[in-house]
Amino acid sequence: MSNEEITNKQESVDTACSNTQCCELEKSHQSVPSITQRAQFHINENETGLALEVDLPGASKESVKITSENNQLSITAERNPSYPEDWQLLNDSARATHYRLKLNLSDKLNLAATKATFQNGVLLMEIPRREETLPREIDILN
Repeated sequence: MSNEEITNKQESVDTACSNTQCCELEKSHQSVPSITQRAQFHINENETGLALEVDLPGASKESVKITSENNQLSITAERNPSYPEDWQLLNDSARATHYRLKLNLSDKLNLAATKATFQNGVLLMEIPRREETLPREIDILN
């Protein structure tokens, strides 16, 4: 591959990545590319809904984005570590990481009433069931 081809390839990457923080990190530290990783999660179901725990180590609260559409829950987050430029990294622990998770959920859940908290790299979500799907006792009329 010629130098001109390499330059053209880098320019197309620069154009595609413009205005994104993760790509700026990649450009400034070419030897440490970022990785995309599926976020690890745990689901506990009970009578009233789901408790979802998503592990996002190193991510900041500001980088976490949660969206829902058509019973699909999408979670993204970024880990952008900072370290002195003169450091030589010995492993991948300081790599920029893009976390992604998409879950197809039951239509019995009320995604609009979801509550979420984020602390120490762990996203906790409570997703209640729709009122009409909750168990209830029916009285007999005389």
